[in-house]
Amino acid sequence: MYLILRFGNHGEIPLFITDNQFLKELAEHLPVKSKAVRWKEEYYFETPIEFRGRERLQVNAGDVAYWRPGKALCLFYGLSQPYSPVSIVGEIIGPLYLLKEVEDEEVEVLLEGEKSEGDGLVEKLRSEGFKAVRRKWQGYPSIALTARLPGNAERRIGFDIYEEDFGYAIETDGITKYDECSGQATLYAMKAVKNDLREKFNFRELEAIRVDINEDNYVCLSSFTEEKDKLPTLLKIMASLYAYLLDYLVGFSL
Repeated sequence: MYLILRFGNHGEIPLFITDNQFLKELAEHLPVKSKAVRWKEEYYFETPIEFRGRERLQVNAGDVAYWRPGKALCLFYGLSQPYSPVSIVGEIIGPLYLLKEVEDEEVEVLLEGEKSEGDGLVEKLRSEGFKAVRRKWQGYPSIALTARLPGNAERRIGFDIYEEDFGYAIETDGITKYDECSGQATLYAMKAVKNDLREKFNFRELEAIRVDINEDNYVCLSSFTEEKDKLPTLLKIMASLYAYLLDYLVGFSL
């Protein structure tokens, strides 16, 4: 089930709840209004839910978890790990870097259900295996989307798709905060990675993907297509390219 988390004056963070038992208990209390607090690279907020699932000490960026001692729902968006065991109950949909831009203070949140019945584009993307939800962030509408890499369910890549009258602009999650050094390093790595992938992907589609800077000053990958039917293929190539690029950059820095 998809949910929308309205995050202060910033906008909407879509979630997808995968634990059916947790969802059953949560559904009885929606909407949930609370205060979200940042702790390292995690935001958490108290809920009226008392739940005990399969607990663990390790999470991945993008996980949504339940923390029993605080009856809290936790959004992990970076490297930090939980203070004590948590139960993974879902995932964040879309780019994670947005949560880094929220002030380091308590933020009012509202958690409620999301409905996309009759939304042709969202339904098409979901039918292609993507998690997709319309949302607004800082007043800008987009489709937040998460792709999983084939054969590696833990590798998630977040996207925003901006739907215009003349086509579809696509941006990945932020790779790193932009400065001249990081921008040049990513551009150099992109050229090397593209050379390695020319046999795997269609040349024209590969060349349609660029190293770019988003409006929040993060290095990302971007593309554009006028054709709705090309979105699924383009998104899958961008997801693979993003993962290859990130691995290349991490290996290069080591």
